[in-house]
Amino acid sequence: MRAIVLVGGEGTRLRPLTLCVPKAVVPVVNRPMMFYILNWLKSHGISEVVLSACYKPAMLKKVIGSSYRGMKIDYIYEASPLGTGGAVKRAEKYIDGTTVVMNGDILTSLDLSKMLKFHREKKSRATIALTPVSNPSAYGVVETGRGGNVLKFLEKPSPEEVAGKVLNINAGVYIIEPGMVALMKAGKVYSIERDIFPKFIGAGFFGFVSRNIYWMDVGTVAKYAKACRDILEGSYRVKGLETAGKGVKLGKGARAVKPFSIGAGTVVGDNSVIGELSVLGKNCIIGKNCMVERAILWDNVKIGDNCVLSDCVLAGGVKVGASSFISGETVLGEGTVLAPYSRLRG
Repeated sequence: MRAIVLVGGEGTRLRPLTLCVPKAVVPVVNRPMMFYILNWLKSHGISEVVLSACYKPAMLKKVIGSSYRGMKIDYIYEASPLGTGGAVKRAEKYIDGTTVVMNGDILTSLDLSKMLKFHREKKSRATIALTPVSNPSAYGVVETGRGGNVLKFLEKPSPEEVAGKVLNINAGVYIIEPGMVALMKAGKVYSIERDIFPKFIGAGFFGFVSRNIYWMDVGTVAKYAKACRDILEGSYRVKGLETAGKGVKLGKGARAVKPFSIGAGTVVGDNSVIGELSVLGKNCIIGKNCMVERAILWDNVKIGDNCVLSDCVLAGGVKVGASSFISGETVLGEGTVLAPYSRLRG
């Protein structure tokens, strides 16, 4: 069975992290985000994945490759963004039967196998995954009736409209049949959520509600950092999570407080502390007498002596001069260089 994963967006809400890399390969606890999605799809019997890409597709293919754990990986490239619906239409040749479609920035423990069973039992033309959230104003709310029939869409309602309510939102995972795609015109920009799905209301369109699952739209820096913490703490369970890679070195008096993840080849200087919920990428260098807590460092980051890093995200190749202080959700893009004694608060 195939899955179409939509990875065409530029990840603007994750900037500056996505200025040099596509969102799908942003490292989440030292693994490209797409690898979590692929592992999840494989666990539910998906054998082929098509990535619909637009932004930095060559880098995406270089990182992901043409196969993953026995799954075949294909690519479709868009010269310009066509929206979620237009991207699905572009993948039409791959949709020759029941097909999973999902956004490429979702981490979830949704039981896709149960959703597929539901879809087939209902003889659905399209099924949308739904999950309840306590603050749905940032998402598309979907109302369903008895038996799961989709009744109504409310796209990003105002806080006043949903105050105090726990409503089901669009979880960004869909199961579709070929007939849905046949109704769309090639090359046209569509939103599958706003332009296509509403047309199916009352015509074999169902919502599959999942409660008490892990679900995260990793679309902003704050949610990205939360996803990393959730993985380290175990609220989003990941098999084979590496605590310390090959060749990690801790200097005299240095220590790391669990939970943490440190990539291969990273060196931590004497008397430095890697506090809980920190992620250090590969080949990082942490100077002496440093304190790093709840920080996310990508590969090849260099931190001078006597620095304090807290609640920040540093992309690959960042260099921080000695005696610097970085805190308060600061985000530094790839290759940023800070002079000694720098002070940054988000």
